[in-house]
Amino acid sequence: MFSLCKNFININGDLFQVKRTFTEEWMNGKDLDVLKTWYGADVVFKKDTLLYFCIKINELEIIN
Repeated sequence: MFSLCKNFININGDLFQVKRTFTEEWMNGKDLDVLKTWYGADVVFKKDTLLYFCIKINELEIIN
């Protein structure tokens, strides 16, 4: 077993790299699609009052 730094999250068995987080209050009225493009995010998740702009990690390669 291994652990990753806090910049990665696991959601339903898929691994995502967190590019940026914002509070829901700060996002009020801002264009979500523009910020996704700006940060290169594939997807945005919401938990409690935070929005997570993320990139999905499709595969990992083990390097010895």
